Amino acid sequence: MDETYQEFSNSILKKKFILEMGGDWKPCKNLSLQEAMEVYQIDYRSRLTQALGFKYEAVWSVLGDEDFFIWSEKFIDTYPSRHEDLGRYGDEFPEFILNYPDFKFIGHLARLERLFDHVFHLASEKAGEINIENLENKHWEFVSTLRFFQSPFKVSPLWFYRSEENKPKFSLNQKEFLVLYKTGDEVGVQELEEAPFEVLHHLYDGKTLSEILEKITITELQISSLFEFIGSSGIVKN
Repeated sequence: MDETYQEFSNSILKKKFILEMGGDWKPCKNLSLQEAMEVYQIDYRSRLTQALGFKYEAVWSVLGDEDFFIWSEKFIDTYPSRHEDLGRYGDEFPEFILNYPDFKFIGHLARLERLFDHVFHLASEKAGEINIENLENKHWEFVSTLRFFQSPFKVSPLWFYRSEENKPKFSLNQKEFLVLYKTGDEVGVQELEEAPFEVLHHLYDGKTLSEILEKITITELQISSLFEFIGSSGIVKN
C-alpha cells in the first residue's frame, strides 16, 4: 500500500488527526485540519460500511440496519481498508461475525455471499464436451470457476430471497451443500445432496469414480442426477 494512503487512512480510522502527526498537510477551504479530518472520517467510514453492505446484502437484510451498522463499525475498527479499491474490502467479515451471539448461522450466510462475490469476479471458461467412455476410471478436469460450499445451516434461501419482504418458510437447522460456478457472465448455484456433493468434490480433486465409490455410499439415482448436472452445467473442461 502507498505510504501516504496508509498514513491518511490510519489517521481517519484511529481518529488521530494529521495535525498531530506532522507533515505538510493542508485542509481545503476555511476548515481547520481537525474539522477537515472529521469530514473525511465520516465519509470514509460511510464508504467502508457501504462496501460491506453491498457485498453482504443478505446479512444486512437479516440483522437489520442497527445491528449491521454496529458490527460494521466493529469490523472497520479491527480491519481498516488495505486497498484503494473498496470492492476488495471485507473478505474477513464472515469469520469476524461467525460468533454473532443471536444468530449462529450469520457467519455462514456471509461465507456464501463472499464466495458468490469471488466467483462472480472470476473470468469464465469455455466448457468442453464430455466423453462418457470409461467413465469409472476417467480423470476429470473442471473449469477453474467451480467452487464448493457447505454449511451446518441452510442459508441459501436467506440469500436467494434477500430482497423479498415475504420470504418462504424453511428450516435453517439442516446441512447445506452447494456448488457455484460461472458460465458466461452468470454465476450458477446448484444444491446437491451430501453424497453427490462429496463425489463431485473428489472428482474435482482428481480421483476416479471407481476410487470414490469404494469409500462413499451413493444410490444409482443420485449418481445419474449428478452426472446429468455435470453434463448440463458446463463445469467440465474435458
